[in-house]
Amino acid sequence: MNDGLWQTQQFVPPHDVSPVQPPHYHPSPAPGGHYTLDGKRLATTGVRVAARAIDFVLLTIVSFVGSLIASAALGSTFDYDAYRVASSVISLVISLGAIVYFVYGECVFGTTVGKLILGVTVRSAAGGNPTLAQSFKRNAFVLPMYLGSAISAMILLGSSEDIVGAMSSMLYGGTVGFLGTIATVGLSIALIISISNSPNVQGFHDKMAESAVVSNR
Repeated sequence: MNDGLWQTQQFVPPHDVSPVQPPHYHPSPAPGGHYTLDGKRLATTGVRVAARAIDFVLLTIVSFVGSLIASAALGSTFDYDAYRVASSVISLVISLGAIVYFVYGECVFGTTVGKLILGVTVRSAAGGNPTLAQSFKRNAFVLPMYLGSAISAMILLGSSEDIVGAMSSMLYGGTVGFLGTIATVGLSIALIISISNSPNVQGFHDKMAESAVVSNR
């Protein structure tokens, strides 16, 4: 695949710049770091990991608040059926919403809350924000965790109304959610390694999506 816009350059004196370079491109504005051909500094591995971590923390907080709301459904009468339905629906909404959050955020705004806080955006090789398909490819590694959680919620929602049935479904659903989380953690580690080893600071998900993450600061 042609790296195109994401090919990095080493800083060289002006007289060494290749004359065949497109006129709207220029060499890296300063020594060190990695830059696109049009002078945008690529976000470092550390910044990218921190931005993603912020997003995960925010979604975890939302999930925690949702669990508190579901717990309140138990009430003073310990209505397990109400808890089962409330917990399942809230978990399902949050899980699917998390996937939409990453994909829609990058596709429409070129960023997420975590990236916005740290001043980085996602760019398509064609210029501008990534397409829906590109953003989906970039964020596919979170699917095992959030889809696992969604499946877990549906298992609980479809369980019998008594507490024994609910507990049994929670066990099976929890196993699915746990395995999905482990898969996402493993993929995340592989992505971090691939970003760190890439001369263009691109993970394999960036290359599949023909995109890169650049710093705005």
